[in-house]
Amino acid sequence: MRHRIQPAATFVVATMLFALTGAPSAAAEEAAGVVASGPHTETHTVLRERLGTDGKAYPVLRLDGLRLHKGRPKLFYAMYTGAKAFGEAVGKDARVDMLQSAWITCSAGEPTSTQAYPSRSAMTTRNHEGGAGVKRAVSVLWLFKPPADGTYSCVLWGLGGGMIKSPERWMNIVEDPAATVLRMANQDEAGAAEWYQGKDAYLCNTPSQAAGCGGRTATVLRAQWTADPKARSIDAFHGTQFSSSSGGMDPFVVETTLVVMQINKDGKACTTVRTAKDRISIPGVIHHLKVNRRIDNVPVQVGNGCTRTFVVKVEARYVRTHTTGTPNRPGLVHGPVGAAPLRPYSTAIAMNNF
Repeated sequence: MRHRIQPAATFVVATMLFALTGAPSAAAEEAAGVVASGPHTETHTVLRERLGTDGKAYPVLRLDGLRLHKGRPKLFYAMYTGAKAFGEAVGKDARVDMLQSAWITCSAGEPTSTQAYPSRSAMTTRNHEGGAGVKRAVSVLWLFKPPADGTYSCVLWGLGGGMIKSPERWMNIVEDPAATVLRMANQDEAGAAEWYQGKDAYLCNTPSQAAGCGGRTATVLRAQWTADPKARSIDAFHGTQFSSSSGGMDPFVVETTLVVMQINKDGKACTTVRTAKDRISIPGVIHHLKVNRRIDNVPVQVGNGCTRTFVVKVEARYVRTHTTGTPNRPGLVHGPVGAAPLRPYSTAIAMNNF
């Protein structure tokens, strides 16, 4: 098993600026808080201490001097943890939630927060619903395919926002390796692929409950991908972004099943189908939440009519826990943000193991 980046738990309820013309020296890396030995290159050096309610993107972590090559994808993982803080008195029943978002961009020039996919990762968003001192984290897993050979810089961006705009409300970024990190796997991900959900998929008790809703189930992030001829097994990941909607009783409850299926030439399963299931509850105060899940070491079978092609998909199902009276809230799987540049929310990744 190779040293591949592992994402954060299924769901979390829970600059280094130096001029380089080539790879950074060990001394420069140490001074900048970069660890570039072994299987990963990573940093925990926080560039911005807090995020406010202004809805603006700020660099949280940064890696510079990354020598990357066209046709040799790299796997990136990032997470930051925010601790809620107030400089004003907050009433017992006052609204305190803040938007908390994260994404990565990479560039052979200066990275910007507004780059379009695929030079940016998917966004991960949640509402930080906690009070003073409560910590919440958001994380991103991204397969970056450099468009050309070069020396790249990559930035983890953080954004805070809120229905109540106030300079006296913010999140402090937790500077701890276990809580805030930007990490690149040093190995190449030969033949790996990432894809995104192209449109919103609404989930509800009945179609009449919410506009645009077709019912209780939806298949999202479905793709066919062919393993490398030399691969012995594969890993698959999904990061599916959900939001709860109004129109029912708290919370929105959804069940996800990641499905990894090797197929024959007729598109049928030719061996045991691997699945991983999660159920999450999203109350209105949290509103946004991403489910991260992966299945590792799925064997590439030979014989029995198997091709080397896999179907990877996520089955999402609305769950009604209020069995009498008004049903649970409806919700949705997020496609990309509506306006340009292209900014996906939900992505899946398939990778070879040699």
